[in-house]
Amino acid sequence: VGPLVQAAGYLLLLADHSSVGTMLLGVTVIGTGTGLACSVWVLVYVDDIAPEHVGRISAISPILSQGVGGSISGAVFGAILTSFTVPETGMPSAQAFQVFWWVAVGAGVMCSAIGVTYLRSFGRRSTARPEPVPA
Repeated sequence: VGPLVQAAGYLLLLADHSSVGTMLLGVTVIGTGTGLACSVWVLVYVDDIAPEHVGRISAISPILSQGVGGSISGAVFGAILTSFTVPETGMPSAQAFQVFWWVAVGAGVMCSAIGVTYLRSFGRRSTARPEPVPA
């Protein structure tokens, strides 16, 4: 659900980014989607691993999701901004931001599709663990 809410926020920005109020609304919706998406990632990881590895994955998942994901999205955003500039100033044009917002909408829809596919394929596994065998 989170990536779709993010995509809706970017669509709001695409529809109207002419005032501070509409920008604030779009960014608020994007932030809400981010909160919905990021809060459950660790739970998805933890549900699929053995109990003895829960600590490790809980420590690594923020690095992967925020560190690596932020680096990649920052690089894409920078590449788009430098590709669409105003010739006289060299500053990013409005078109650069619109292209990035469309890329973000596509990424949100794609991430939602991947999430739905994952959940349908693997579903929620039982949390019941087998009883230990006495020594």
